[in-house]
Amino acid sequence: MRKNLFFLLPAIILLCSGCNNPQGKLNIVLTAEIQYKDFMLDVASVPDDTVFMKCITLASNKYWQTSKDFFAVFGECISEADPSQNLQSWFPSSVNAGGTTSDEDVLNALRLEMKKSAEISKDIIVDRIHQSGIPEKHIKTKIEGNRIHFQIEGVQDPERIRALIQTRGLLEFRETFDNSELSPILFEADQVLRDYLTAAQPAKKESVTRKTEYSLLEQIELENMEQSEELNEHPLLSIFYPMVDAQTREPYKGASIGIAHSKDTAKINSYLKVCFQKGLFPASCRFLWAVSPAMYAEGNNTDQYYLYNTRTSDAPALTGDVIDQAKAKYEKRWGQYYILIQMNEEGAKEWEVLTRQNIGKAICMVVDEKVYSAPMVQSEITGGSSQISGNFTAREAEDLATILNHKALPHKLLIINENIVERE
Repeated sequence: MRKNLFFLLPAIILLCSGCNNPQGKLNIVLTAEIQYKDFMLDVASVPDDTVFMKCITLASNKYWQTSKDFFAVFGECISEADPSQNLQSWFPSSVNAGGTTSDEDVLNALRLEMKKSAEISKDIIVDRIHQSGIPEKHIKTKIEGNRIHFQIEGVQDPERIRALIQTRGLLEFRETFDNSELSPILFEADQVLRDYLTAAQPAKKESVTRKTEYSLLEQIELENMEQSEELNEHPLLSIFYPMVDAQTREPYKGASIGIAHSKDTAKINSYLKVCFQKGLFPASCRFLWAVSPAMYAEGNNTDQYYLYNTRTSDAPALTGDVIDQAKAKYEKRWGQYYILIQMNEEGAKEWEVLTRQNIGKAICMVVDEKVYSAPMVQSEITGGSSQISGNFTAREAEDLATILNHKALPHKLLIINENIVERE
């Protein structure tokens, strides 16, 4: 409760000072925060370590009830869980206090990294909002720990402001497998899941001791799947439709492996986790959903989303750091908005090599873990130009171009409190 009250006083003060409202109908006072769990997962070198994950969860729950900051509580949780654990081994050199081995030095380095991240995030957000048409003098900010308080005057579209703040803007160009490499696995996976669920179903009716036969991950996945008493003969393929010819099962070209209704995506994610656990898909493969629903031929949206595959590596093939300029454009022939990207000299060279190596394959353009487009590479592309499509409105295209013209936020921001005051 102590830290929840932390926000209220600044909010009241800012609300009182926001009554003189220029050129607009609304004043917005909100708080966005870098969540500690997201921050730690971003900077850790081994984010899948069991002890590490357990301590993040414990610290996130406990530090609200103490006068200590998150990092101090995290350090205590580590000491309790594994006294022999050296914190330096979990963090890259950028935050491990210049190579020192003291746990306290590492925690202090993390505190400094959080402070820098909040400052950088604040500057990027202010610039984004300014580019959307609000003068900088009408944007007031205050940083407190992992939180950034904003007072924005003269806002006409609050939803637009929320999107500018909560969109990280991490653009990645990712190589892909061809659909023909993965489609056969989907049919095998459907049968493996059927056998897996059939074997697991009796255990759900028996005692907790019997459930120990399954790993924690398997128990969680079983709960998420919420299977009925009558198991489906085709658990995956009854809700997920592969990109293959219905008669011959011949895979279609491209990076999309299938399509599903939005209500089924969470269940499909659970199924795919089990499939990865059982080694059915390549370890270097990662699936990502499209950012927007598929469209009917006449241009109306469906309630279905494509699922794309990407190749994972230590780093994506290209990132938004190579962008020199991004502009929102309109294609009259198709009646759609898109983003035209021009890369810098270094990016243009890398893009040329990347497209040369992927002729006949798709390259996924991903923003914040959602696929915006996945064009097939027809030939080597010189000059460093590219396009991102995504079923945009004019405003969405403009705002994404604005976001891509700046560096991505160091970490995701989440709005945790908001007050809107209408101008009289």
